[in-house]
Amino acid sequence: MRPYLKMTIIFCLTLSKFTIAQQNRALYKVVKIDSVENVYTIYISRNDSIFKICSQKNGSNICNNLIVVGKHYPFILKSIVAKSINGVSLMNVNRFITAIDFYGTTIEFDTITTEKDIYISGNLKGLCFQKEPLPNYKLYGPPPSNLSTRDFIYNKVSKNVFVYNIRNASNSFNGAKPEDILEMGTEYYTSLLPDPGYGLIMSIDTMNLEYPIKNFKVYKIFINGFEYEKGQVHSKTNYLFLENNFLVAIDTSDNYPGYIKYISGQFYPTRISEDFKIDLNNPSSCLDYLKFRMYIHQVDSIKFERRVKEGLIFTGYSQTKKSKVEILLKKKDLERPIILRYPS
Repeated sequence: MRPYLKMTIIFCLTLSKFTIAQQNRALYKVVKIDSVENVYTIYISRNDSIFKICSQKNGSNICNNLIVVGKHYPFILKSIVAKSINGVSLMNVNRFITAIDFYGTTIEFDTITTEKDIYISGNLKGLCFQKEPLPNYKLYGPPPSNLSTRDFIYNKVSKNVFVYNIRNASNSFNGAKPEDILEMGTEYYTSLLPDPGYGLIMSIDTMNLEYPIKNFKVYKIFINGFEYEKGQVHSKTNYLFLENNFLVAIDTSDNYPGYIKYISGQFYPTRISEDFKIDLNNPSSCLDYLKFRMYIHQVDSIKFERRVKEGLIFTGYSQTKKSKVEILLKKKDLERPIILRYPS
């Protein structure tokens, strides 16, 4: 009897090999949801065609829009099967492929699908349908390079958050006192940094704010404390306090691709006052700037109150504090406006 050879060719999943299968917002019906190890496999149909989607299990149970079998969604499909390498067609090679590797999980082709292909969806995370997916810009390092917009922001922000909070931990700020000489059991930073394989949980979405420099796109970030996930396993430390709201902007032009501005949040800020053309002699010129900078406290209805020796005093209402606030914009430190007090 002639021996039978089953061939499995593994392709690395990189953005450069994505081919867009569907760019418009056509509706697809969810036919079946299955799973293989740490990957969901979703079967969808449109007209008489059936497609297979892969989606990593993200372990998060925070979702207001889980996909449901029988319902229709405007999935944005991208093939993850390489069609060519360096301009050389893989049509003849692909005939022998029986499976692909998707983040370490072997995903086999199905005979029920219309095409011998496997997709991901740009607006699907786990089983959570995201109505407005983040646009993918071509972002560069320093390393890692060629990340998706979401991963690029995550990588930059998480590092800034970790470094800032370790450096600035104190009794008054974070409830933990850093010591140069550690006693056993007082390594406060060990509960802040994630264990191997865990990632800081954060939600990243576009923000309807127009940055003064037009090629910068604004993103809002929500971080529910130092909470980490690894697959479906969660861990959280309550040892250090972390504000929830963050705001950043990234350069989407070809001039400085991947440049990020840290606007508001419990991290090291970027110098941005010059972008807003602030003039302390004209307090109204500071209002838009303060709206961006005070996003961490969700301050709105900002207005100029008075001048003091240190700078300018503004008032507003903080949605996070649920109270009126007084904001000091210092002459000698424009980049760090601070809340002075909460007027009654």
